[in-house]
Amino acid sequence: MPKESKSAKLHHYIPQFYLKGFCDDQRKAQLYCVDKKARKSFISNVKNIASEKDFYKADIPNNPGIYENALAAAKAEHSKVLEQINKTSSLSNNLDQLLSFIAWLYVSNPGIETLLMEQSAKLIKY
Repeated sequence: MPKESKSAKLHHYIPQFYLKGFCDDQRKAQLYCVDKKARKSFISNVKNIASEKDFYKADIPNNPGIYENALAAAKAEHSKVLEQINKTSSLSNNLDQLLSFIAWLYVSNPGIETLLMEQSAKLIKY
């Protein structure tokens, strides 16, 4: 029987490397957060925000981590692209990758499905 692949349990829909870019202290990696529903603010480590347990878990026997593992490689590439843009202050060689990252941030948001369904329902009414 094949061995099950390992994958992180807490899946970030906004990558930690991106969140760290908003931190004052990169070593602490803490952000000031606001929970709009609970109407509370708090400080949290980037490990604990913009994530859900098993968000990318696949319903594939022996390989539930296939999506998260593939996304980890893509996130590593996105991280390099943003680092290069920050160093050079230029988009000339990285525009396609930057746009890919922005698109991925948009579609990976857990609230986007609800938003798209609501917008589709409005369009269908008209």
